[in-house]
Amino acid sequence: MTTPEQVLADARRCMVEGDLKGAAKIYKRACKRWQKEPEFRIRYADVLERLGRHSHAYRQYKRVMRISPERLDACSGAAGCALACGWARDATRLFGRSIGLGMDIDIGTMGIARALCLRGRHHEAWEKASAQFIEGGRKSNDLHGFMTEIAPIVGLRVPDMDEFDIADLPAESDPVRRDPGIYSQSEDATFAAGSLEEMAGIDEEALRTRSTPGVDELLGETAAAGATPLGIDLSALGETPAATAPTVTSPVSENPPQPAESEIEPEASPSVEDDDPFADFPDM
Repeated sequence: MTTPEQVLADARRCMVEGDLKGAAKIYKRACKRWQKEPEFRIRYADVLERLGRHSHAYRQYKRVMRISPERLDACSGAAGCALACGWARDATRLFGRSIGLGMDIDIGTMGIARALCLRGRHHEAWEKASAQFIEGGRKSNDLHGFMTEIAPIVGLRVPDMDEFDIADLPAESDPVRRDPGIYSQSEDATFAAGSLEEMAGIDEEALRTRSTPGVDELLGETAAAGATPLGIDLSALGETPAATAPTVTSPVSENPPQPAESEIEPEASPSVEDDDPFADFPDM
């Protein structure tokens, strides 16, 4: 007894071999056997579309919509087949329903616009496509291509696309450049080609030395006396770039150092006259 899994495997093998007619026969027998299973009918309709039998595929999609009205693939497939058959009114209605089921609004709008063109309403199709194109940020290739097709008919200029947001970016980003460092001990004292340092004409050797060309002339004596390898003057802080060993602080002695006699200022002795409040009065 044939199982659904075996049917799918046989049909897949025919598809791989390019035997579309054989796959259509397998799916047709499966549809007759499992009439309430929409998956076989969807696949059968897809094969019919590939064979160019759009009207037959349209009927299969419609039958699936009666079984599972919420299926977007069935509704969008029926809309595409109706458009291919020239059934503009059905295509307009089905594309509108597909948008409600979750179809991309740009694709659905383009389908409706093409259906309007089938009815000779090119200006209305242009207005609908142009409005959606601008509302979507001028990023839809489908709508832009459609308006390019009908621009000679309506005699209007195609709006420009926003090429900044739709630019193709590489799938994988370039690896992060990790330079060995300005004080590395590598023999090659140059930065990687294309780096900002290389374009600025800076090399590691110049950064490892105590001074770079032009620093001595700009900083004068301070560059030679108390400057860091990058030319930063630390003389005002009382520091030098030379490494100094840390000093060990001795414990505080019990007797603090006494100041020298020359440093001790004599205390002013209080004067009696300064304390007399009537010193400034004349003698009577």
